Amino acid sequence: MSTLTKLALTLAFATSGVAILDAVLGGITGEPTALAAESGMSLPLLLGSLLHAATYIAMALLLHVHRDRIDIGTRTRRVLRIGLEAAYVLMAMFFGPVVIGAGATGTDPAKIPDLLTLPAALGFAGQFLFTITLGIALLRVPGMRLPALVLTGVTAGIGLTTLLGALDSSFAHPAYPEALAYIGTALIGVGSAPRPGDRQLNPDRGTVRPST
Repeated sequence: MSTLTKLALTLAFATSGVAILDAVLGGITGEPTALAAESGMSLPLLLGSLLHAATYIAMALLLHVHRDRIDIGTRTRRVLRIGLEAAYVLMAMFFGPVVIGAGATGTDPAKIPDLLTLPAALGFAGQFLFTITLGIALLRVPGMRLPALVLTGVTAGIGLTTLLGALDSSFAHPAYPEALAYIGTALIGVGSAPRPGDRQLNPDRGTVRPST
């Protein structure tokens, strides 16, 4: 396992843990936690934003490093991978320079201009769209089944959040699909090493051949 993969997995689990903790604490108290923009600028918010930014950068780098293994055989996966990379980069730019800049200038994080929050919103929506579709596209790729299943599981996470929201539960939170998206993406690095006997897609003919 490469150093980048280890870093991505560590950051994915750390960020997922923070997100789930935020969801649980918010659900118990019924109030925004210190990690929420509605609570104003705070040290937990700044540290959480740095963690998110580092995670998104690691995910984008991981996808780029393993692009040959992900893209092989079809342009569809290449488009989906690039879309997911772009989504992570957009969110990294928001949680890094924008939020940290707001903290440095004393700006209320809940009042960051829409012009600066729009790219993050697009990246957030794109993250879910591209993780689910890329997961489906990776299901039949050798060595990618585990990350593919976790990525497609983002659908279940969205369903849970939607159901809790419909029930007007204070536990409704995007942390559930987020955690699956982060961990599933990081697992691509684990599943990308070809194993003896794997059958690989031939990008020229769209067929399969034994790996060598």
